[in-house]
Amino acid sequence: MDAKMQKWLPVFGGLAGTAVVLAVGIFFIVRPFGLQGTGDPLIPPDQARAVKVYIYSGQLPQPSMQVVQVNKEASLPEQIRWIMRKIAILYQQEYKKEGRTLDFGIRSLYVRKNGLLILDFEKSVQYNQFHGAWEEWQLVRSLVRSILENYPELNQMKILVGGQEVDTLAGHVDLSRSFILGDIE
Repeated sequence: MDAKMQKWLPVFGGLAGTAVVLAVGIFFIVRPFGLQGTGDPLIPPDQARAVKVYIYSGQLPQPSMQVVQVNKEASLPEQIRWIMRKIAILYQQEYKKEGRTLDFGIRSLYVRKNGLLILDFEKSVQYNQFHGAWEEWQLVRSLVRSILENYPELNQMKILVGGQEVDTLAGHVDLSRSFILGDIE
């Protein structure tokens, strides 16, 4: 290799490394936004199941609804996590102008034989997520309707934080009981 080529070798190596980092970064940044629409290119059509995700926000009495795809081959808890990620993405879009994010921080999900779904959130979900009673109630409504309406085998939902029963997420909505679909209207 001549001296001229050796001089440029580190530059080309750096450019190639940068290109790889950018490609991987773009995949992980853009990929979640591709999951929001009516189709998901990451789920083969024969494995897709359409579910309705409801977002209650603002002062509107009716939620917005979006049909999204989940992998029907996945376990029920995995499908529910998928729906919750989609709800978080949609809420982040709703509150983007305020620079807010939503992080459920799910510790675990339990499905009991009697149709009870237990969502156990990390303790961090209680802090800096909600700005008032209405917003907290809207999120609980979105979770309950999006999950219970799509999975008839589930008939109620209980929310825990840090593995413990709590009175509320942010001081407004009573979480000491489980929710059924009729509770959210």
